[in-house]
Amino acid sequence: MIKLTKDELIKALHKELMECSVDEIRFVFHVFGFNLKELDSKGGGDTAIDFEIHYKRVYIVRVVVSTNNVLTFENEYVNFGNDTHGIVMGQAEALAETIVVFINMFMPNLLQSAGYEISFKEDMSLFDNLEEAQDYLQTIQDEAQKIINIKHPEPAPAPTNEKEE
Repeated sequence: MIKLTKDELIKALHKELMECSVDEIRFVFHVFGFNLKELDSKGGGDTAIDFEIHYKRVYIVRVVVSTNNVLTFENEYVNFGNDTHGIVMGQAEALAETIVVFINMFMPNLLQSAGYEISFKEDMSLFDNLEEAQDYLQTIQDEAQKIINIKHPEPAPAPTNEKEE
């Protein structure tokens, strides 16, 4: 895995997952402390990208992105309700949205069960120190918020019939 510059990171966050390189995907998840296993950006058949997300040595979920950019989260060991073992999302418009959806969707259950917490381990990190790691994390959070606001803007307030005096 390579360490991206902040400019490279910001560009990667705006790309659709299918447009990202393996290194870009790995790096973004690494910032949050996740390891990706079996990352295949060629896929096969209807699959464009396929990988597993692990935290420490705990398997969390498999992510599959179809050739038409539909995002699926699967875990054969977890029942997501009605005996289903996966969740199909709409199209993933940007890598930033993918990481936000993943964390928001699985934080209350699978991630907490795995004891997830963001931590810095100097011997395992691509970053020189804790401050640099936190700076990259903040960059992702800020840029993800901008991307989500652009793609899904807040609705304008409804007009009122009140007259100003």
